[in-house]
Amino acid sequence: MKQVNPVDAELIRRLQKTSQHFLLHALEHALADERNEINAIQTLANIQAALELLTKLRIVRTVGWQGIAAAHLHTKTEDQLLQSIKDGQFKSIAFWESREKASSNLLLNAQDIKLLDDFQSRRNQLMHLGLDMDPVTVLNESIWLLVRVITQLDWKDSLRPQDQYLSNSLKHFIGLNLYQKLVEKTCYVEEAINRAYDDFDSFGPVRCCLDCGSDAMVEGPHGNLRCLVCHFEAGPFTMGFLDCPSCDRKDGVIYDVLNVGNNPSIPGKCGCCRTILDVSHCTTCEGDYLTLTGCQFC
Repeated sequence: MKQVNPVDAELIRRLQKTSQHFLLHALEHALADERNEINAIQTLANIQAALELLTKLRIVRTVGWQGIAAAHLHTKTEDQLLQSIKDGQFKSIAFWESREKASSNLLLNAQDIKLLDDFQSRRNQLMHLGLDMDPVTVLNESIWLLVRVITQLDWKDSLRPQDQYLSNSLKHFIGLNLYQKLVEKTCYVEEAINRAYDDFDSFGPVRCCLDCGSDAMVEGPHGNLRCLVCHFEAGPFTMGFLDCPSCDRKDGVIYDVLNVGNNPSIPGKCGCCRTILDVSHCTTCEGDYLTLTGCQFC
């Protein structure tokens, strides 16, 4: 594993911790029962602050501290840089620049760019001139921004390793209460499902999530699987898929493709109807099949 230098480590620690505080505070106001101007202002300010820190976190993780530091800091020693961070004298690049750098490896379409521009414009008006706003519009757009942009950034790195993969990562990150409000009382799930079908079906079929059951588990360009609702994630080519006989969903049954050959059978689960079905591996043709049907390939 590559050794992280002390400057990167300190910036990552600060950016990760503080962005989480901003994001959680934004969600508390975005999901409050009262959809009023006070909650809209708090949501707008905090979600924009979280976005600014998360874009810088992505850059530091990708290219190191040099990617966000002002030019005059590049000649400083490691000790001088650490002291400047401690003293609040570490000057970083403007948000427009960090956004541009971080966006190079994000999936952003024209609608996403407009959403980012509108949010940044409102934040600037709020901080410099005051802002008259429609609270409902701001609160709805904050959910869209969460679905379309923020969840692509490095918020999961603050979780324990066991909560980052094969788990409902978003619920671990924001807590059960906020998670239930998010999925039950907003357009979040609908937006995530639309996002899955609009922007990811070229990489592979959209499937029902093994954890939350939402029809929003997508395949990335490198074969990794990720649910756009709960952010369950599995590594490339670690899961197998078979058609579900209970609900007729194609590729509905999900199973551990790496271990099925080492056992007479292992349990699989349909992400859509949640039925548990055993899966076996055929030693004759090397295909996997539902145990109850027998091998259909040879």
